[in-house]
Amino acid sequence: ATLKVLSNSEKPVADAQLTARVDPPTSVEDDRLQAAIVSPNPASTELNIHVKGQVQLFIHDLNGRLVASSNTDDSGNANIDVRSLNVGVYQLTIASKLARTSKFFTITR
Repeated sequence: ATLKVLSNSEKPVADAQLTARVDPPTSVEDDRLQAAIVSPNPASTELNIHVKGQVQLFIHDLNGRLVASSNTDDSGNANIDVRSLNVGVYQLTIASKLARTSKFFTITR
């Protein structure tokens, strides 16, 4: 972005390049989701997820299509049958009411 400094007469008195970097805020909730354990990776029949507390789970292919979804149980565990998924790389989104994070995993046969 370009920043223009104006005088009282609204004529530019200086030009400057302005660069800003905004990092997303982190929170305990972000840390909780990012600490999720996803195994095995690569997977062939079942994907096991463990995270503290209940969350929603969404699996997308690399074209962005939702191919599976689930929830963890009260203990924060979920076992997802992945036998119907094609070989390839997938994105697992782990979402709570306050935050979300993504992890990638591979399906092999």
